[in-house]
Amino acid sequence: MGKDYEVQECDVLVVGGGISGLIAAIRAKDFADRVFLVEKAKVTRSGGSIHAHAYGSPAPEGQFERRLTEMVQRSSYLGDQAWFEILLREIGDRLNDLEKWGAIFLRDEHGQKKSDAIRGQSKGFVYLARGKQVMEAVADAALKKGIKFFNRIAITDLLTSDGNYPTGGHVTGAVGLNTRTGEFTAFNSKAVIIATGLISAKLHGFATDNLTGDGYAMAFRAGAEITGLEFTPQPFGLWNRKFGTSGPGQFQHGGTKLINRLGEEFLYKYEGASREFVGFEGHFDQSAICRAVAIENIEGRGPCYFDCRAWGEEKLNNMRKVLPMTMKAFDEPGVGVDLSKEPVETNPMVGIYGISCQSGIKINTVGETKIGGLYSAGVAAYYGPGPGPQSLCIVGGYRAGEAAAKWAKEADQPKNNLDQIRKLKETVFPALERKKGVSPEEIYYSVNKLVTPWGASLFKHEKRIKNVLYKIREIAKNDLPKIKANDIHGLVKAHEAKNFVLLMELYNMAALERKESRMAHFREDYPYIDDRDWRKWIFLQTDGKGGIKVNIEPVSLGCSAIMPASLTRKPAPVAYKLGD
Repeated sequence: MGKDYEVQECDVLVVGGGISGLIAAIRAKDFADRVFLVEKAKVTRSGGSIHAHAYGSPAPEGQFERRLTEMVQRSSYLGDQAWFEILLREIGDRLNDLEKWGAIFLRDEHGQKKSDAIRGQSKGFVYLARGKQVMEAVADAALKKGIKFFNRIAITDLLTSDGNYPTGGHVTGAVGLNTRTGEFTAFNSKAVIIATGLISAKLHGFATDNLTGDGYAMAFRAGAEITGLEFTPQPFGLWNRKFGTSGPGQFQHGGTKLINRLGEEFLYKYEGASREFVGFEGHFDQSAICRAVAIENIEGRGPCYFDCRAWGEEKLNNMRKVLPMTMKAFDEPGVGVDLSKEPVETNPMVGIYGISCQSGIKINTVGETKIGGLYSAGVAAYYGPGPGPQSLCIVGGYRAGEAAAKWAKEADQPKNNLDQIRKLKETVFPALERKKGVSPEEIYYSVNKLVTPWGASLFKHEKRIKNVLYKIREIAKNDLPKIKANDIHGLVKAHEAKNFVLLMELYNMAALERKESRMAHFREDYPYIDDRDWRKWIFLQTDGKGGIKVNIEPVSLGCSAIMPASLTRKPAPVAYKLGD
């Protein structure tokens, strides 16, 4: 093991087997002969798509501009408006594709797809379906289309035409290892699509521990730009301090009450309500809600609870159709909670990054990065928060698949860069050969101790950010070179830990640069939304010398050019000072 390797040749290589990766592969097959899909675990049994249940619906006739405006407002005016416009025009066709492949949507008594709302959006914004069933249908369609799956291969890095990082050329494939056997494999490909999903801190809180930001990291090392990492939301979903589940937003916009220990619906003292919206009466910024929950706890009015006791059995049964795994956890005898009889304690779940497409690899409107032959789609790509992420995954995957395949159609099959493959292979296995050192679990524990406390996540300050950055860099310098693995499983985790350290450095660098408070990003030293000076994107890119370049650009407005009503500084909706 570790000496020989196999080279697979294809036209388009899709890295990641979630909904965006599958749809990218299916669309690429319309233009390219050899389309491979590589998944670190097993397609339909891993990733975030099996836990996602809301799919953006087309805008009703005459409602395009209103729907678009809602999405831009929900993105706090930082979303990519060109992508939002594309989404609204194309989502209907993509949903039809899903149904054609066998996806089953919840329907009303008239047989129409049952529409619902999503946080901060008006009624009828999404259709509901069970995520795992949708994934199984789409995966089956991909296999019937002739796409070759490579399950249980963790891609570690990209291949480039000049063999350099960052590259001055284009991407020519990728390398990785089998997560069971340790067999090293190189993929020689004309185009690569990264669809690897979000970043998890491996805190075992959301069934996404295998989503570790590998796509972000490999694209960054190759020279792509990363943006939006400072806007990492802190979702709900940690129940009774015992277990975590997906789908808390379904409860939020379904009309549950959020109360403190005193029985008070406390959000109204933090933020005004808009009766036009649903979900906690208009409190749609989930991160602001998490900060409010934290303050209630800090000031002695916690714990805080989701209260569904007024719902009734019919509504709970609907939840069981849409969120079967979540509701199974609640219904489990001796473990869960009878939601019809008692409230369930909720807490912010810090440690999941890049949710809802609000951070990721910078792409254009066909999913292309600044590096030739490299594309991205889904939650690994940046579109901006606003629409539901599944909608962007579907439309973004389709566009990236088509663009990548058309690039491949015009490109020659790249030559195997044997020297680069050898060098990358040499970086993978040393952890397995090391007898003493630091385990991946110790790396994660050390970094999580720095980045998950409320003073480093929910409430930031320049002094604390700089302190965290210093300590992360010390871990990168002193601990990563000593990382060890006892087996192949540990070797994969060692690679993930390396990526996590890098991404947490990028996360804190972006947080340090953004001198305002907006959405998930709250700065005690800048406690206001600054529409005058900070409607901007922060792009981070390697300088090729171990450093990080920062580029700040105004937000692209698209054709509609939707702007805030006033370009001023507004106090953040939930503010608190933790001090030192």
